[in-house]
Amino acid sequence: ESEDSLRVLAVNILGRFLLNRDNNIRYVALNTLSRCIVENLTGEEGADGIGASADDDEDGTNSAASALQRHRTTVVDCLKDPDISIRQRALELIYHLVNRDNVETLTAELLNYLVLCPREHRAEICARVLRVVDRFSPSDRWRVDTLVTMLTIAGRECARQVQSSAIVYISRSSEDLRAYATHKLLKAVRDDDGSQRGLLVVGIWCVGEYGDLLLKPYTYTPPSSAGNLTEMAEAEAANEGEEPV
Repeated sequence: ESEDSLRVLAVNILGRFLLNRDNNIRYVALNTLSRCIVENLTGEEGADGIGASADDDEDGTNSAASALQRHRTTVVDCLKDPDISIRQRALELIYHLVNRDNVETLTAELLNYLVLCPREHRAEICARVLRVVDRFSPSDRWRVDTLVTMLTIAGRECARQVQSSAIVYISRSSEDLRAYATHKLLKAVRDDDGSQRGLLVVGIWCVGEYGDLLLKPYTYTPPSSAGNLTEMAEAEAANEGEEPV
């Protein structure tokens, strides 16, 4: 218990260091926070390095991770730093911050960073986002929205595992969700310039497999979530104007 208390104290002190303007101090703080959280989570969440569950936070077994949540906004702001080493350290820390309560907000931040990050880093970020989605997805529709958005941004760089996972998930979904995903992918492929290969692979597979669903309106209307990457009203408006293929 005393060790946990010291770890929480260390997290709070290091969190204040993130407000320092000296990048050397911020880098050391981010790096030390990552090591502290990884050690705290070792043996509790497996080998994927993704954040603690909400249940762990409630039970207090991840007290250091809970303390880090108080500095979440500061860590996310580090993704906007001009220094790439700061951004990379912050990115690693954000993976450990994700839980069921903040998955929509932090995934949106990761996707925003995916747009701006160097291309050579995109494959790893896509793989991490996929694990976050698999573990903490709050709804089926949100999962589809996130996967399609990720393929739209980094379909050229994402690994085949990401493409395969998207296809497998859609194929195992209900007919209504398959229709929603196929309509959404068709629109994304039409809007793309042909450079996002991963998007084309998943989109063409779905159109080939579920093309008949494009000929009729779909009725997938789950409860709307404030964190959805695509608002339901916009999707419905787009579908009304969609012409059959």
